[in-house]
Amino acid sequence: MSDLVAHLQNHGVDGQAQTMAKNIFMFFMNTARQHHIDEERHVFPALINSGNDDLVQATLRLQQDHSWIEEDWLELAPQFESIAAGYNWFNIDQLALAVPVFQVLYQDHMALEESLIYPEAKVRIAEWDLQGMGREMAMRRKARG
Repeated sequence: MSDLVAHLQNHGVDGQAQTMAKNIFMFFMNTARQHHIDEERHVFPALINSGNDDLVQATLRLQQDHSWIEEDWLELAPQFESIAAGYNWFNIDQLALAVPVFQVLYQDHMALEESLIYPEAKVRIAEWDLQGMGREMAMRRKARG
């Protein structure tokens, strides 16, 4: 995202900016949202019911992060969509301020997932649950197809 902002500051909206913006837009509109749904439905419940206060608090924080990420994304999405379409309907000053904040939130969120949440989930979620989760995720993505 910050690469796109720098590119826009130096070159404006060109083909490369459009491609970068489209990739960012599609990732956060689809992949990231589906990932958050997967976590909310399949990973977080087992961790919230773990009885481990630190794990519960970390999981609740990640749930709150999902809300903040979505709220921030809803502010940024129209600008990325505009750039992807080749329009200049964006505010470079707002992007230059908002993108670093959004990136830090997202990177911090991912770091907590990777360092604590996913290792704990692997220990706490049974193999049969994982298979069912996989089927549900595949069916949901196929239905969106």
